Amino acid sequence: MNTSLRLSSLLVLSTAFGLLAGCAAPTSESEPESPASSEEGLASSKVKLPKGDDCRDVLSPLALALADGAVGTSYTKSITVSLTSETDTRLYTVLVEGRDSSIQYEVELDNDSHSKCFIEGIRVEPKAKLSSEKRTATTNAERYISAPISVTPKNDDCASTVKLLAQAVAVSAVGAKFIERVDVTLVGETEDRDYVAHVDGKSFVANGRTFPNDYDFILNVSNDSAFKCFVQQVSIKGDD
Repeated sequence: MNTSLRLSSLLVLSTAFGLLAGCAAPTSESEPESPASSEEGLASSKVKLPKGDDCRDVLSPLALALADGAVGTSYTKSITVSLTSETDTRLYTVLVEGRDSSIQYEVELDNDSHSKCFIEGIRVEPKAKLSSEKRTATTNAERYISAPISVTPKNDDCASTVKLLAQAVAVSAVGAKFIERVDVTLVGETEDRDYVAHVDGKSFVANGRTFPNDYDFILNVSNDSAFKCFVQQVSIKGDD
């Protein structure tokens, strides 16, 4: 992520949260788990998605990843996702309500029939608004997948966040039913933390030929002490 974009993002976060934002919630060695240690801390009934939306199985883990990286799901009161525009892309507002603060994101997904729901972009947008559509709680089928997701190193500080983010990009790329496994590896740690998520999808046959269905994504999160694990960007590897 370029430095100017990163700095502007952190400025927005500082304004939204103050000095105790996001993963800066107090932690210590004696605590049993950190704020971002497990997405199980938030009940599915607290995650509301647009009713009948085609991309709910992408939006569910993606919204949880954003909340986990921002305030930790154990410190999240609710997550609301709203479809605000639908043209060649689908724009959503994700509102994360923490115990002491809230943050809004704008999420862009592809709306092409051949790549519908593919994640195109994520950004903090303080002015993002919710629309008035009907919303229902996420389901277990949308929230969880059966395929294994690994994170290396095993005890990575941002493992819970990048695991959710990897699930979201994998579902957006190949579909939940076609994921065989996802392997996430930390590849760089400076002011940001960069991970490669390798999505191993089931191969497919076309015109008598078998084709692989694999993708590599770059997952970029903050490594700043005040905003550690905050989700900043996802992209296909090589599309920089």
